[in-house]
Amino acid sequence: MILPGDAPADEGGSLERGARRRRARFASRAAAAAALGGKPPMASFAPAAMAAYVEHCLVDDLGGGVRLAAAPGDEARVYADAAALGAGAAAVLPSVSAPVVIATGSFGPLAAAACLAAGALARGRLER
Repeated sequence: MILPGDAPADEGGSLERGARRRRARFASRAAAAAALGGKPPMASFAPAAMAAYVEHCLVDDLGGGVRLAAAPGDEARVYADAAALGAGAAAVLPSVSAPVVIATGSFGPLAAAACLAAGALARGRLER
């Protein structure tokens, strides 16, 4: 995760803290949707976005039920590393030659950052 220089920062590490606290295992996809969909940031997801999250971000757990495809600690490290890199890391975006699709919601600080990042990429495309 690279935030362009004029993108809003994760003030106080709230994204990292939220990811670390996120529950990782659920009895079913329906139970995961109910639990995750009631808390920020997922409480603001459109129904289609929540359905896509449940379909693509959960995997069957060998012990039964489902679990997050990205462990909470791994997701938290993405946010922590983005903060540690700082906005200067965005300078590499124009040199990325591969096509990149950035998916985002339609509002909020991460949506603004996604829009800026997609615009900085040579072959970037934004999907809302």
